[in-house]
Amino acid sequence: MMTSLCGTPEQHALFSSLLGPVRWQVLEFAFSHHLFDHFEQHNSVDVVAQQHHWDPERLELLLNALVAMALMSKSDYGYKLNAPYCPYLLSHSAQYLGDTLTHLARVKSISPAGIHDSLQLPHQSATELNMRNTQFWQQATTGLQAFHRSVRNPILLPVLGTLQGWDTGLTILDFGAGSLQLAQDILNCSPQCEITIFDLPPCCEHLSQQLLAENKPASAIHFLPGDMNEAHFGGPYQLIIAAMSLYFAKDLNQCINQIWQALEPGGTFISFHESLNTARTQPAFHILGRLPAELVNGPLSLEAGQVEAALEANTPANLRSLPLQTPFGEMTLIIAEKSINT
Repeated sequence: MMTSLCGTPEQHALFSSLLGPVRWQVLEFAFSHHLFDHFEQHNSVDVVAQQHHWDPERLELLLNALVAMALMSKSDYGYKLNAPYCPYLLSHSAQYLGDTLTHLARVKSISPAGIHDSLQLPHQSATELNMRNTQFWQQATTGLQAFHRSVRNPILLPVLGTLQGWDTGLTILDFGAGSLQLAQDILNCSPQCEITIFDLPPCCEHLSQQLLAENKPASAIHFLPGDMNEAHFGGPYQLIIAAMSLYFAKDLNQCINQIWQALEPGGTFISFHESLNTARTQPAFHILGRLPAELVNGPLSLEAGQVEAALEANTPANLRSLPLQTPFGEMTLIIAEKSINT
């Protein structure tokens, strides 16, 4: 029997927005208790409830919600995680997204009271979302590492692998790195590379201590502490990567000019950022996802063409822009090559 559509599409859209917070709260609970790990194979409500000292009837309600979200299946054998989601929801998986999503949820959510406060004058700066505070980035390194490992770097690494000199090793600047993950992933693929991490001084100190604590060879990873609005970036480098870091350049043109100066002739600069339309109303994922941070810090996201225009002023030998649909919204990958005769 066909179901008749009642109400307007606008009503359907407004009512469906109510489910967004519930969906995330259910996921967050499941991540925090490693609930999905119990259901890699079929498992019963009673067994899991007994292990956690939970009410089996209420647990069944929760699991039914996960079935409704199409993350799990229910049968006479019990509940089971749907196979396509296993890599992302099982905590022992290398592609596990629980840490990444939990970190991002903290910077992509804000209460009505928080919105109200952000609209008041004068603006309040004492907040956990103040991204102009170095302490924010010190505390964010673990969450950023999970994001970089699970979903960002797998997009970047195949691109890097096509660059000339990749097999024999490149001198690389990871500009505004945020974590050690890209440097470590690059060295796993191309051990001959030499990588300099440029980040705020407290972040470099934190990452340096992390590298020591991991007891991993550190001779190929160097640290250059500084502020992108004040510092010089050393070099020359054969490859400079600015991935989701240029938001905090007070003068984007000047910052890219300095990056270009740090690039050796024949070198490559790679930018990986979102590109908003000129009205700053699309893509929706970035407009909505960045809203909590931007209400606190002011506009951060880059507009389409901004990075390209700054690069064109330096007359690159080749400049390409590639729009990419990623799990975290539409991004633009920009590859600029410096003339060997510069």
